[in-house]
Amino acid sequence: DSDHALRLKTSLNTSNGYYDEVIALSQKIVNKDFETVYDHNPDMKNVYYSSMLLGTINATVAAPKMILGSAVSSFDANSITYLMNFTSGTISGDWLEEDLNITGWKLALQVDLTTQVVGPDTPLTGDRKKDKKIIADNAELAKARVWAAKFNTPGDYTIERLLANLTDAKWNDFNNNLSYFGVDEDGNDIAWSDLITKHPDLEINLHLFFSKWAKAQQENGLTTLGWKFTAPPTPGPVTALTPTFIPTARFTQIFGYKNPFYGVNALTPGDNETGGLNSLLYCEMVGNHPLPGNGVAGGLILASPGTFTCHEQDISGKGRIDGTFALSHQLFLEQFLLPLLQPLNKASEVYPTTASVSHNSEKNATRIEWNYSAGVDPNHLDYRDTVFQFIPQGHDLKNPKSYHFNKENRVDIGIQKDPQANVWATFKTVGNAEVSVSWTPGGTTLNITGVTDYGYDAEWADNAEMLRPNSWLMDTFRFQWAISISIVSVTGGVMKLSLDAGANKDGNVSVITTLHKQQNSETPANQDTEIKNYIAGRLRDQISTLYKNLQNSFQTTTKFIYPGNGTFDFSNAMFGETGEVLAEILQDPTNPTYKETNTVIHAVTPVAKLTWAASSATFQAKGQSITVSITGTNKTTAPIEITNVTFSFASDPKGRRVFT
Repeated sequence: DSDHALRLKTSLNTSNGYYDEVIALSQKIVNKDFETVYDHNPDMKNVYYSSMLLGTINATVAAPKMILGSAVSSFDANSITYLMNFTSGTISGDWLEEDLNITGWKLALQVDLTTQVVGPDTPLTGDRKKDKKIIADNAELAKARVWAAKFNTPGDYTIERLLANLTDAKWNDFNNNLSYFGVDEDGNDIAWSDLITKHPDLEINLHLFFSKWAKAQQENGLTTLGWKFTAPPTPGPVTALTPTFIPTARFTQIFGYKNPFYGVNALTPGDNETGGLNSLLYCEMVGNHPLPGNGVAGGLILASPGTFTCHEQDISGKGRIDGTFALSHQLFLEQFLLPLLQPLNKASEVYPTTASVSHNSEKNATRIEWNYSAGVDPNHLDYRDTVFQFIPQGHDLKNPKSYHFNKENRVDIGIQKDPQANVWATFKTVGNAEVSVSWTPGGTTLNITGVTDYGYDAEWADNAEMLRPNSWLMDTFRFQWAISISIVSVTGGVMKLSLDAGANKDGNVSVITTLHKQQNSETPANQDTEIKNYIAGRLRDQISTLYKNLQNSFQTTTKFIYPGNGTFDFSNAMFGETGEVLAEILQDPTNPTYKETNTVIHAVTPVAKLTWAASSATFQAKGQSITVSITGTNKTTAPIEITNVTFSFASDPKGRRVFT
């Protein structure tokens, strides 16, 4: 199926970096979840607000819809159209001649996700006129940061959070052209132009009402529709399972479905089958990694050639994918799994040293004893050393097709003269270890194969140029092994991994002699057999030990635990073309009791890090200065960067002025 083939091409790269993980939810599944939440929480359908100044809205609403991308002619990759449907109700107030019937109204609210990228404040210049505008602009930036933080709570994938954010959109900016205001006598939708023709005063007053309503609700800690959403003051577990990597930064964006096979060559928004495959992406970094592109909007846009969603393959719905949790190869392979395999790289190397050479006069032959160690380089004794790291392979190293380790240890003494005879000789010995990690796109198994070559080459001649050698000894041995690691399942957000190292749990180490040449030279009896048995035995022992350690770790301390393990059901994890791990996810929206929701999340929530204190001040005569010391004490163990400090001044209870 072409959709599933495209999904395997999914990459988490941007033009200037990558995301550690991306959670993709289709427009169709999000809207279905909205309906489920409303069905399980019928009180959410009731909207009531009354103010002596503004008036009263008393209405019922249906589950909203989210259209990813602008629903106008030009597609905006970071715009959401949020459709709120009023099934019945009225708005009343002194500014209306009569109650306004809002039954059948469909308001289209534009939510611009590009406002999530908020730059730093503009520094003041010292010029009063210029600084007045700068201060006002910086205040708008502060508001934008609050809006950005609403969408960018790392680790929180709950449908409640998304609903609360969208419902708290700028209601005064509803899109006139995309909104409809009931139906006329003939059953046709009433457009904005028709409405204000009949009620001219609404052109200004309706937007003003919605704006003041939303502001009043926010001041009461509610979303515009009257819901209260309370995040905890500090992160806490949804379940007892803490994620292996905790998300610390997020950028939310839209990813349009494209598949030329189905004639979809461009990102197409809409409330239809194609639009339903567009995705809302939570793009996250973990472990305090910075967002790609230094947080600049252009560097944050995902540049994946694949897709996150798939059509159903038949009428039964088979093959349909509406949600994907994608782990980057940089996170799952390079940070999690491959470091666990580096002991194999160390165990695979052979470290040769200078041979011991003696002359047998009776046989007129040179005796050679080769010296080496297996798995021990005295200069690199720790398997975590960078020399044992895996290196990505492929035409584009940002999108690797495999990983490879290679380390060569060589001793070459060049041409030497035997001081006891008119003989010249060369001695070379090499240990070369290679370990490869590969996968089949769409499969669940990593194949780890190792090849170690150990060989030596000694030659003797009666001239310094080493022409026409008359004696030699050349041997090369090849050791091969293979293991595999498979994703068995993802249950409860925990990835179950299994390790296969063969029937004897030792990687099925094999050894062959690939080269043997000998003339007028000798070695200790069975030295070649001892070399093969020793190196192969060391490999078997090391692989067997690693097998036990990894198998135990995969069941205990080294489980891979997904973020969102209390929110999503995971299934069918597999490897993509470039090593991304792609798991299907479904959200269970049936649990929220929405009017008062306390959502506990694995997330980064702002906390107070400074304790503030101020010295008291006494009144002074005119012209004399007053000094007030304001001290912020760091309650944490880490340095704190302050980007903005705001001071407010007020008169005393008797109304005396602060400044004269």
